[in-house]
Amino acid sequence: EGLEELDYYVFRSCGTIEEFTIPTSLKKIGQYALLCEIENLHVPSLEQWCGYDLYSISATWDNLYVNGEKITNFVVPESMTKIPNSAFNGWTSLESVVIHDGVTSMGTNAFYNCENLKKVTIGNGLTAIQSYAFGKCPSLTEITLPANILVINSNAFYCSDYNYKSPLASIRIMGDAPLMANDAFTGVSATVYYSANNAS
Repeated sequence: EGLEELDYYVFRSCGTIEEFTIPTSLKKIGQYALLCEIENLHVPSLEQWCGYDLYSISATWDNLYVNGEKITNFVVPESMTKIPNSAFNGWTSLESVVIHDGVTSMGTNAFYNCENLKKVTIGNGLTAIQSYAFGKCPSLTEITLPANILVINSNAFYCSDYNYKSPLASIRIMGDAPLMANDAFTGVSATVYYSANNAS
């Protein structure tokens, strides 16, 4: 406790760190400060973690502990209204995500490279799926997009890699077809169902 800032590149190229704890006093994480792999990441609260500029941290972690509790099935707290860029990029033990109706913004790379993510529930507050938000999630087999989703940006569900083929087989859209980038589903061969006629 007492540490307020992690300087740029401070943990750059450190290989694998077994345990890393974010203190409640920490106010800023510098660019690429956590350019490493972390086995167990401990944070005081999700609100504090999502309050940092996480876009350029580039850390990946196996397990996330919030106030001492290991999280694998993630329900976004009601107090959170946005999920910032790269907030949960590389969280390998994550299995499911529930995003409540009060969340109105989700950044790029939000859940990128979550290799064990199998189920995503999206609430009625989001209107767009940003680039790479669910990219490279090789365990995601189906997803339902609520009617309020109006835009799906470039590579939002990117899953093209020499090491695996995307298992995403079913995309269910509960409203009219959103505006989709041509490469929104790069590497994905899925059937798209619309609520109007329940057919692709």
